[in-house]
Amino acid sequence: MKQLLLIRHAKAEIAIHGVKDIERVLTSEGIRSALKTGILIKEKELSIQQLISSSSKRTLMTLS
Repeated sequence: MKQLLLIRHAKAEIAIHGVKDIERVLTSEGIRSALKTGILIKEKELSIQQLISSSSKRTLMTLS
């Protein structure tokens, strides 16, 4: 059976005037949370066959 897994990017920096939204990165809390999510996916032995993602820095950091 196919499953759909939706994951939002982890906690990111607050919006700062003059910084494009796409450039915001994860906070240290967000990095820890993203790592925990990755560990959970691995423990559950989920197989990712297709990934669709934003190109924002915070999203790409969450994925890595």
